[in-house]
Order: sequence, then C-alpha cells, then structure tokens
Amino acid sequence: MAAVKMLDHISDIKIEVTSDTMGGLYRESLEAVSSLMADLPIPGEKPMGSVAIKWDRLPPEEQLIEFLSEAISLSHTKRAVCLMGWIKFGDKDNQASLELFKRDGFNTDVKAVTYHEASLEKLKEGGWRSVFILDI
Repeated sequence: MAAVKMLDHISDIKIEVTSDTMGGLYRESLEAVSSLMADLPIPGEKPMGSVAIKWDRLPPEEQLIEFLSEAISLSHTKRAVCLMGWIKFGDKDNQASLELFKRDGFNTDVKAVTYHEASLEKLKEGGWRSVFILDI
C-alpha cells in the first residue's frame, strides 16, 4: 500500500510519501511531483517517448532527490510530465526509465527538490517513508 500526504510548509511544498517497497516509494514520489506540475496521463494515453536515466549510489535521501531532479529537468526541457516505467537499484549506480507525456503548460512551476529536511527511512512496521520539499 502506498500513500502521499501534502504537508504544510512556509513557502514551498513539503511532501511525505510511504510505500511497501523502495521502488514503489520512487514511483509514488515521482507521481506526486508530476501531479503538481500538470495533469497526469489518462488511462490509455500514449507517451511521447521514454528516457533512460542513471544516477550514482548516494545516501538514500540523496538518491531520491537526484532521481526527482532528473525528472523535473526532463519535464521542463521536454514540456512533459514524467511517470516511471521501471527502476533498478544497483551496487554502483541506479537506473530508471521515465515515460514522457506531452503537456501544453504547467499548473505549478516546480523548480527543484531541496536537500533541506529531506529524509528516507525504512519503517519498523515494514515499508518505506520519505519526506522532501519542492521549491516552487
């Protein structure tokens, strides 16, 4: 089971995401960011393409920020929202495929994911939890 909760923050958007798996945490985090930027794809909507991304192994919260930063950058340069196709966590680096869905504009201009107050933790009861702040 996964969950996303928008948390109060002074000038940015703070998001908490929980999921049963690490892959699910990345998927739900990306979907939360993308849903703020523009409308998510409707069932059956075909992507305009996909892009494979790769990022280094870092401390867990930094890995998530790097992943989301790549997706935000792609969204702006391709004028699209991103959803995750697949993800692979490796010993030296991580890889994912992002599906791009064309959009005419954005609802919210998400500039970046900040390192400030970022966290990613394994929950005692099982699953994963992350908190991150978006600069808008």
